[in-house]
Order: sequence, then C-alpha cells, then structure tokens
Amino acid sequence: MPLANVIESAHQPQRTSNVQSDLTAQLARHPRLCRLLSHLESNPSLQLTTASAAKIVCFQENYFCALFKRETGRTFSSWQRAWRVTKISTVLLSESITIARAAERYGYLNMRTFERAFKAHFQTSAREYRRNQGWQPHSYRSE
Repeated sequence: MPLANVIESAHQPQRTSNVQSDLTAQLARHPRLCRLLSHLESNPSLQLTTASAAKIVCFQENYFCALFKRETGRTFSSWQRAWRVTKISTVLLSESITIARAAERYGYLNMRTFERAFKAHFQTSAREYRRNQGWQPHSYRSE
C-alpha cells in the first residue's frame, strides 16, 4: 500500500463495530477480564480507577496493570476511554438523543472532556462524526 494511502487511512474515522469488537475481544481472552467487561456493560457511566478495576477482577493493582497491558496493548485508563467513546459513537448513530445525553450515559459529565476524548479517538468531533456517517436528525425524545 502506498504511503499516501496509509496516511489517508490513518485519518479516516474508524468503523465503530470493528473497533468495539476489537476492544471487547481483547478482554474476552482472559476469564477475569471478562468479568470486568461485564461490570462495565452493566454500569456504563461508572468511571473506574485502576485500583477499583483490579478489585473487580480480584487482582493486586500492579499485577492487573501488567496483565491488562499485556492482553490489550494499552493501559486500563486508555482502554476504558476508547471503550467509552466507541460505545457513545454507536449510540450517536442509533438513537435520537443529544450528544450531551449520550456522553452523560457513559460517564462524561463535562462536554469539553468528552469532545477532547472523542476527537482524539475518531479525529473528528461527535457532531461531525454523526453528520459524516449519514445520521439524520430527528426530534429528540426525552429520557
């Protein structure tokens, strides 16, 4: 693949379903990490610390950090941030709710923090991501 194509593809928004399945597959290889994923799915707005995540899987924090990095290639906080914004990107394309409501559902109470994390992951704002994926605005329903 020519270098220009590699550079261009690196700046394209990642397909949500592929990224999401990659993030979950990384944890599925280890039974205790599956427990962590289950906990995150059940409590999506909860932002876990490394120490609290280690407690969920019954590991010492240092061991958990090393295992998590070995299994996923990322730190727990980096992986959790990617998991959250990827989940939000799915919600943005499948539900007629505001961007703020979707971010809040996954624990982002500060929109500036959310926008920064989203843009770092997808190289575009949440609003542009939604528009570029062909989402058409509908009337928002209250939750």
